[in-house]
Amino acid sequence: MTKVLTHMCMSLDGFVAQPDDDPAELFDWYAAGDVVVPSAQESMTFSVDAASAPMLQELTAGCGAIIAGRRLFDIADGWGDNHPAGAPVVVVTHRAPPDDAAARFPRTTFTGSVEEGVATAKQIARDKLVTIASADIIQQALNLGLVDELCISQVPVLFGTGIRYFGDLVGGHVNAMFIPLHTVLPLANGKQVRILAIGSPARSRLAPDVPTLAEAGVTGFEIELWYGLLAPAGMPQDIVSRYNQVVNEILAEPKVRDELGNQGLIPRGGSSEQLARLIASDHARWAKVIKDAGITAE
Repeated sequence: MTKVLTHMCMSLDGFVAQPDDDPAELFDWYAAGDVVVPSAQESMTFSVDAASAPMLQELTAGCGAIIAGRRLFDIADGWGDNHPAGAPVVVVTHRAPPDDAAARFPRTTFTGSVEEGVATAKQIARDKLVTIASADIIQQALNLGLVDELCISQVPVLFGTGIRYFGDLVGGHVNAMFIPLHTVLPLANGKQVRILAIGSPARSRLAPDVPTLAEAGVTGFEIELWYGLLAPAGMPQDIVSRYNQVVNEILAEPKVRDELGNQGLIPRGGSSEQLARLIASDHARWAKVIKDAGITAE
């Protein structure tokens, strides 16, 4: 059975591009490592870290069809009819194809609806993956129940505004979910969703009226999303200490604390030893949850 998944690079606050469609730093990780992952375009290769390479290889080599919106297609000029993933492209559009589409884009198919686009892409992909790579099409496909798997490459940057990955995903088809506070706050402020409780030990200053899970009666359950700065194994301790000092100094700056706080993030800082203990604690905690629940990789 052909699997339909979504994939986009997303900022910490849920954006896939700035207001002018510029992805800015979101694509920097494609050239930030030492492991080369080839693309279908001779002039283009990816250089990512060892942890990202297998995922990127699966997304490119395993892709049988790409679904894109007309706006993205036009911005990319149809990728020259040769998307980096190497798969044919299915464009969802309400406009007529370009006059020279048959000559310039023979591997590209134009469809008039999301449903038709997904069905067409499945036929083209056969037993490979179908990847949806446009935010608006993703939101429509999710609302229609046409997506099997969500794939997000989250990048540690904050945009504050722009084009959201899940900006319109409030159609009432999900009763409840766990989601980072800084991602859902704009929806809550717009009265599109209601925050029932937060998983941190204390209430957030950005949502002071929202109780913690413990206050709501769910005891023994505490979960916090955190971000840490990691370096390659074997980095000399004096360099680790210097990085740690500088990062803590930055996190102590009032402007930085205010900006992060406005995004629902709490700058804590601390020593490298504290982060190591947190990673070890979370590893043991979630390993037990996975084992007890019988969770397996798909």
